[in-house]
Amino acid sequence: MVIGGHQRLLAARKRGYKTVPEGFNDLTTERAHLFNIALNKISGSFDQELQARLLKELQDVPDIELSLSGFEDDDN
Repeated sequence: MVIGGHQRLLAARKRGYKTVPEGFNDLTTERAHLFNIALNKISGSFDQELQARLLKELQDVPDIELSLSGFEDDDN
């Protein structure tokens, strides 16, 4: 699952690269979603409806701190 670097990966594919440098994080699916939301808050664009739905789903997940997303309740 690509969490950050979607545009770089797309550019590499368009240039015909067969491999690209990568980093690995052992994250749960929920933490990966939270990390991706936070990255998009810093720089990027996102589907606001999807973001709101993901944040709502993550509210009830134990050990997930939604404040790490960078969004406040009124941002959703």
